[in-house]
Amino acid sequence: MITISALMLVFNISKIDTQDLLNDKSMIALIGIIASLSAIVILIILIISRKIHDKIKKN
Repeated sequence: MITISALMLVFNISKIDTQDLLNDKSMIALIGIIASLSAIVILIILIISRKIHDKIKKN
């Protein structure tokens, strides 16, 4: 899932028009970038919480 989010991030970065960030396509790309970054952060938090849960369960 992190790989898919990273690929979406790269794709959306390539769609940004640096000359006009406020046009429709760039705004959609910026929203996609924010969504991809959010998904990556949430997945990392999930991975870390599972590791903590496993350590607590062992003890």
